[in-house]
Amino acid sequence: MLNMCRSDVFLYIYRSVLFVIMFWMVWHFSAFFNVMPGSTVVSAFYPAPGFSIAFIAIFGWRYIPIVFLAAFYGAAPDIIPFDMPIHIWVNDIRQGLVYGLAGLILGRLLKGEPALTNTRNVLLFLMVAIGASLISATVAITNYWYFDIIPPKIFLNVFFSFWAGDCTGILMATPLALLAFRNWEYGQLWKQIGGYLKRNATHVLIALIFPVVVSGIAFSYIALTSEAVNFSYLMLIPIVWIAATLGASLGALSALVGNLSAAGTYSLLQGNVYTPTEMQVLFAVAAGIGLIVGASRNDRLKAEALAKEKETAMAHLSRLASIGELGTSIAHEIATPLQVASTNSQLAIKRLKENSEDNYSDIIHYQAEVQSAIERATEIHKRIRGFARGSGEIKIQPIDLSEAVNGALHLLEGDITQSEVLIDFNPKPNLPKVDANLIGMQQVYVNLIKNSIVAIETNGAGDGKINITITAHDNSIQVSVEDNGTGLTNGEEKCVFDSFYTTQEEGLGLGLAICKTTLEGIGGHIKAESTPTGARFITIMPMSRQTS
Repeated sequence: MLNMCRSDVFLYIYRSVLFVIMFWMVWHFSAFFNVMPGSTVVSAFYPAPGFSIAFIAIFGWRYIPIVFLAAFYGAAPDIIPFDMPIHIWVNDIRQGLVYGLAGLILGRLLKGEPALTNTRNVLLFLMVAIGASLISATVAITNYWYFDIIPPKIFLNVFFSFWAGDCTGILMATPLALLAFRNWEYGQLWKQIGGYLKRNATHVLIALIFPVVVSGIAFSYIALTSEAVNFSYLMLIPIVWIAATLGASLGALSALVGNLSAAGTYSLLQGNVYTPTEMQVLFAVAAGIGLIVGASRNDRLKAEALAKEKETAMAHLSRLASIGELGTSIAHEIATPLQVASTNSQLAIKRLKENSEDNYSDIIHYQAEVQSAIERATEIHKRIRGFARGSGEIKIQPIDLSEAVNGALHLLEGDITQSEVLIDFNPKPNLPKVDANLIGMQQVYVNLIKNSIVAIETNGAGDGKINITITAHDNSIQVSVEDNGTGLTNGEEKCVFDSFYTTQEEGLGLGLAICKTTLEGIGGHIKAESTPTGARFITIMPMSRQTS
């Protein structure tokens, strides 16, 4: 606390007072969940150590004395310090040192990320929770044994109960306390809670109500009948489901309220089926499962999002590579209208120099040809630029697949002309639409048609032909691209869509892999078939919800 300015001192006092009050509240709150009839000190869990760890993890070592102070006033607020027995002094020092150091270690391990929402942080937290509670239980029981507070014959039983109770309290309280202490000052906590509730009100209600109802019913039946011992694990069902579908934060919340419901019901009905340690271990398992399953779900979603980003980037690179491969034909396609514009412009200038009224109609004609040629070049430029820049936000909307195929054919116009391949494509009008991204589907058909052209050129038999058909089957739209090229070898129908698989001397082998991931990303799929004269690739897309 050295070198602290006046505002720092005020903040230190403010945090300390609030923490001591909160510590006292949760300490006495745990007494309501007594799980040993006839006793007033054996609770199902002790959340105070969890609050201590979270407090020190967020605010640092300067507050370790406050943890000791909170432990003293929480356990014995009516005893004058100098009148306290030595074993109580030792016990309170244990609270401050063990859980204060555990908080420091956890804060270092989390590296400024207090949310236990990924597997790494959760596993580190579990290690700290188990280790700190074991050390704390060892010191506490040794202290009680040394001062003859407990007889040696129940040493192990009390040790395990002490350890399980503290560990359960840490697993239940620390995850949410970390988030609370991170944002609790100057109204930030309530703003964060209010904003979160607005965005996730339904999910929060499910996480609160479902575990409370299931745990309450299960433990009411257990406490009243004293027979259905194994029914206790029914309380894990809503916790696992919520964690797996809604994430670690709501998984931790569901475990907390589920445990409170189970312990409260069992204590209220004075159940005597389980030992305190059995109850505490059950609640620790519930809290741990909520965190682990939820963190695994969060990691999976993060990995899927990262994979999606990589697929999008790979698709963009493939588009740029396609444009590079089409460079010559694109240059020729743009050069043709520009040449027409140049020729007609020169003819118009020549007629103007003749200065004859009879030439006005010719000049108007030439200028119209120039305008048409420039519009054609502009259209080609826009189409290529749109194809190249399709790496931004993927907009899914109802599209006509014939438009995507026509766009691909326009992009490949130079290649088609140069290879002298005959294209047979006569789509039926008013075909149902599909929900997809137009640029993405253009890329799919650019890859398929380009592969067919290469296969035909490799075959070298002449009379190359690509037949493209679009048909509606049940609730799907199928586009078939069939060629009379080299075809597929045995077993190639399956591996042809693997990344980097290629039979061509040039190329990366990404085209068909991108086709597959693009289609699967929007609910479609692609298959390859060998035909007597070549190969056939079929894309299958579900009809748009707006047209099906």
